[in-house]
Amino acid sequence: MHTLLLALSLAIALQLCTAQGQPVVSSAAQAQPSPNDPSHQVPVVDAGLGNCSVEFHVTDGELKPIYAAQISVHMRYGFGGFHKMDLQVSTNVDGRARFEGLTERARMPLEFNLEAPQRQPNAVAVDLREKCKSVQEVVLPAK
Repeated sequence: MHTLLLALSLAIALQLCTAQGQPVVSSAAQAQPSPNDPSHQVPVVDAGLGNCSVEFHVTDGELKPIYAAQISVHMRYGFGGFHKMDLQVSTNVDGRARFEGLTERARMPLEFNLEAPQRQPNAVAVDLREKCKSVQEVVLPAK
């Protein structure tokens, strides 16, 4: 009980001190997004086949991030490429998206297709046997 009263009085004292001399926050600091903001979380698709990953950062010709760009890949894997899997993900407000759980045993290279409204589509070939964890910077210029 004594600890609870001490904590409560400390919280009240801290609140009073803060209320009297509140720090001035610049507009630039207020404009920065919170890391917990869901729109900044990188969308992830997990294939569940291995330990490899490919992360994309999609921008326009002026290097501004493209929101909701569609990235898709068709994978063939297993004995004779008998198993097939289609994966798709859209970029977040920062132009980022990631594929995880990819296998280096798929038929390589994997061809990722990128599309966005009013943009030239692009295809990126990634060979996971060369680099299991890949980061791709892709520019989609205007049509």
